[in-house]
Amino acid sequence: MAAAPAPALAPDAAALQLQAIRTFIIDIEHVGDRTYHTLMRSIHEYNLQNSPFTCLNAAVTPAGGYHMILLYKGQKSVRLLFRDSDGYLVAVEDDLGSWYDSSCNPILKLITSIVYFRPVTVGPKALNDLFYRLLKYDNNATLGSQTLELQMKALYRACLMFGEGPRIRHVRRFVSKRFKVFMDLEFPSDLWKLVHNWGHVSKYIIFCYDNNMLEAPQVDNAEYMSHMRIMSFIEIQGQRTIYTPTDAAGPGGALLLVKAN
Repeated sequence: MAAAPAPALAPDAAALQLQAIRTFIIDIEHVGDRTYHTLMRSIHEYNLQNSPFTCLNAAVTPAGGYHMILLYKGQKSVRLLFRDSDGYLVAVEDDLGSWYDSSCNPILKLITSIVYFRPVTVGPKALNDLFYRLLKYDNNATLGSQTLELQMKALYRACLMFGEGPRIRHVRRFVSKRFKVFMDLEFPSDLWKLVHNWGHVSKYIIFCYDNNMLEAPQVDNAEYMSHMRIMSFIEIQGQRTIYTPTDAAGPGGALLLVKAN
């Protein structure tokens, strides 16, 4: 099914007219591993300041709102609007100032589900590619067209490098190294699994919070684990793997939690 045309100003992007949005700026001509890492750390700190709950030092349930990342090269720029609550890429703005709501494409489902995994590369060349693809974003691209395929890859890359990088340390380190050696590399399946499972953790904690299952504005990790019915911790290749029983109220299965710092 072809992507439906989006309004010039996406519904979620209308928030830009109602409140001041924190904007993080990066010059893609001069981005390096330290530049990228510093940007991700800044967004991470911003999320922590706005989050009533954290888990293993990662912001899980920010109070709400949005933040933007502005990518520019010379006089050209692209803006990406992210939702604070889950790092979801809400909308993109092209060089003409038109906003496109990414909900017209199944970006969230594609990013957070292993079933929909498609290989993409990340790194300096990928950053330049996503910049130019979004600069001339064509929301009328038809299904099966090369234009739509390339735009979807650009959105994938934007979500991974700028949506997941701030909250998942392993993602941030992987992308940072790509900039350090100036070499793109395919995003590995084990990191896709981290992205997928961290999304489950976030959703479940939000569910607990919304249903008054978490009462204090800040609780320690042990209480989080108790509320999430986590039974054991097993160290595997330096990552903390947390196993939970299958439960209708929770995600079930094996969940991976990684520190965001």
